[in-house]
Amino acid sequence: KDKYDLNSHSRFGLESLVQYHSNFAKNCSLIVGVGGNVFTTCFHYYIPKEMFDPPTESDITTGRGHPFGFTFSRPTSVKVQAELLRRWRHNSEHNWNVSAGLSVLASLNGGGGQSWRVIEHPNGQTKQYVTFTENINNYEKPWMNYHISGGHEWVLKSKDILQVNLKVNLSPADPLTINYLFTTGVQPDLSGTFKSAGSYIGLSIAYIDTWVTFRVKNKGQK
Repeated sequence: KDKYDLNSHSRFGLESLVQYHSNFAKNCSLIVGVGGNVFTTCFHYYIPKEMFDPPTESDITTGRGHPFGFTFSRPTSVKVQAELLRRWRHNSEHNWNVSAGLSVLASLNGGGGQSWRVIEHPNGQTKQYVTFTENINNYEKPWMNYHISGGHEWVLKSKDILQVNLKVNLSPADPLTINYLFTTGVQPDLSGTFKSAGSYIGLSIAYIDTWVTFRVKNKGQK
């Protein structure tokens, strides 16, 4: 919408997983894990002071391009994940890998809510000029994500593995949905919907502890 220069801004997020690797074939692993994530997203707008009746002392804005703007939290979610990994051994200290899988997520947030912004005119009058009706938990339903990743592994002296991958995650669902309504008093009311899926491109860093696997094997041999 050009009227209020509405736009969104990508933000950083964090995801943490504990995973178990099962090597069912040479250089192939089934990986299952459980963990959680948290993301935020920004919503920006700019309203010239002349669009209010009476005009305000200054323009109203969240700060276009500012990294914080008007921030919404995407669902803080728990997730269960499964993927298949294929590894190519370069030498005894270096590997390449590619993995693909899916996950099921469920939000830890409560249901919908409402927030708004109010301005104060020079004559002492106040006016509520924007209202946000929020849903940040995918309407209390779980949803699925799909991901693919690939990168490099370093085999340490302990035989543990340090893995650094580039990960692409796709979310067909929109777990965060915001309905907005602008009411300035001069322009006709403007309403619409702002959505955030949770798709991302990220850096995945994993430490794979192979000592647990060796200990279980030795115990079984005894």
